[in-house]
Amino acid sequence: MLAGIAAFFTLMAQLLCAQEAKLLIYPQPGDLTGVEHLSQSKLYSVKVNGNPSFVYYTDNYAPAHRRKEKSASFTYFSFTEGAVVVEVTSHLPITRVRIRPSAYGVTPVVEGNKITFTLAKPKKLSVEVNNRKNPLFILSDEPDIPNPGATYYFGPGVHHVGVDFNIKSKEKVYIAGGAVVEGTFLIEDQAADVEIRGRGILCGGEWSWNEFWQQIQAEVGVPIPKKSRQWGRPSLIRCPMGGHPNNAVVEGLCLVNSPGWVVPICGGDQRVCRNLKIIAWNGCTDGPWCHGDYGVLENCFIFNNDDCLHLINGSHWVVRDNVIWGGIWGYPLVNRNFGFTDPQEDVLVENTYVLGGQLETIKIAEWEPAGKIVKKDFTFRNLHIEDYSTEVFLLMETVNMSLRNFVFENIVIDKRMKIVIKASKNGPIDGVHFVNLTMNGKRIAAGKEAPLEKTGPVSNLTFSP
Repeated sequence: MLAGIAAFFTLMAQLLCAQEAKLLIYPQPGDLTGVEHLSQSKLYSVKVNGNPSFVYYTDNYAPAHRRKEKSASFTYFSFTEGAVVVEVTSHLPITRVRIRPSAYGVTPVVEGNKITFTLAKPKKLSVEVNNRKNPLFILSDEPDIPNPGATYYFGPGVHHVGVDFNIKSKEKVYIAGGAVVEGTFLIEDQAADVEIRGRGILCGGEWSWNEFWQQIQAEVGVPIPKKSRQWGRPSLIRCPMGGHPNNAVVEGLCLVNSPGWVVPICGGDQRVCRNLKIIAWNGCTDGPWCHGDYGVLENCFIFNNDDCLHLINGSHWVVRDNVIWGGIWGYPLVNRNFGFTDPQEDVLVENTYVLGGQLETIKIAEWEPAGKIVKKDFTFRNLHIEDYSTEVFLLMETVNMSLRNFVFENIVIDKRMKIVIKASKNGPIDGVHFVNLTMNGKRIAAGKEAPLEKTGPVSNLTFSP
């Protein structure tokens, strides 16, 4: 009885806090029967300040390297200038509820089959009923300014554009909230000032990367050996190999069911990937590539099945305010050069929330090294890591690559995990600094307290509170 009264007053307080918010609920998309692996969820329904918000559903259809989760449901809406109350109705019996990232401190009120909580400002959350097999993603953001005058405007409803819908220099694409575009976009070679944004969905569940082999072979001009065909994976938004688009902006969209790499824009400077919501089941569905110089990757939600934040040889990058949940294939944060020989410096990764994964949380290593390179001045700050499967937090491994001045600051991990640093004669590591590292609730203030494995020429390795 007392618990019920407390829940009632909590709910009333939530409703009072939410009265002043400016809320935007997007239209329903219409008939989704012609869209592969995307439908209306039968597991959950959602209201925001009493207004229904359409809930999408995508099944785990990956043919191999499957994640443990069976499905993901998601809804998206925008608000500003106040709080909102989110009410989730679960059509699964409820025994327990977790809302992640745990560090956000979002506490639900559960009564019967209803889950209620308040958002004081837009956040991207995973609501997990009973277990983690069928999560519901609440993807909220601030309203944007629609662009009905874009070169290509897709209003609410379903649109089929096919494979490699071509985007040229200075062209703009806007996918409105309530729109579902089934297809993939190809940014033309050497394009500049391209903008692809909106609040709707770009979906690629109709295709597998097998169907793109001949296309990629035509691009590179030679047959691709069977064992290497994975490099020709289709992508939701891409450029030709070595396309180097400058000033490209990809912002605000839900990128769902990519057949392969999601946004592998290779090269080009001053790129922005902001407020993307990525849900992908296939293996090799890397998140946006941080390649080229002077880029920003921020405020994204990434649930995929390969590397989440892929720091490929881009210098002067800021990667911040992201929520990521890795699968069985790939790493939440990875830095590999993929054969590029450019030096790399000045990379900041901060305010990152890792909700799970099964390989090393951070991996810094070579991949097909093409020459001795130097990577320096990397900072990883304010990372929260929870419910992680493997035992290694950090793997730094060099053969033909030197690392200098890597800082890991304000790291919170919900269990004790290993730090593995492997340097080599041709790949020395100088300057690895841990500041305010907490594992399983305990501050690691000295090297002797750390679960550390170190080999080779490693210098200036420090731990401080």
